Amino acid sequence: MEVVTVVNRTDKEIEFVFDSRPYIVPASGFLNTQDDAGWHGYYKCIAKLDPITNMALHLLGIKNIQGEELVTCSPLDYHKAPYEELLDRTNMDGKFETKVFANPDAAKSRVDAIQISTPQSLRAPDLIVKGEV
Repeated sequence: MEVVTVVNRTDKEIEFVFDSRPYIVPASGFLNTQDDAGWHGYYKCIAKLDPITNMALHLLGIKNIQGEELVTCSPLDYHKAPYEELLDRTNMDGKFETKVFANPDAAKSRVDAIQISTPQSLRAPDLIVKGEV
């Protein structure tokens, strides 16, 4: 079993769980732990994920016991905005189509509808031809 140093790159305390054991990395601090737990925390503590480039902004860094950086350990000036999603949509094409699904059994005075926006690149081709049921 190897030992690695997990480095908190933010100014807030980070907690993750591995093998039913909680690990707490202090703000801008570090924690020595077994390598399996350290790498698990590294991959679980993500601030943003870009689905197009497959790049992630990790909140933790990893050093080996000799102090060599295995992944970036530089401090982050990152603060999560209110209602910020994990999925970063800035590089997506932005061609969204809105579908409305209405409940046919609903009373005429009441409208039950769900609107779903999906990018056209992720849409399945329409399988039902108009006029056929």
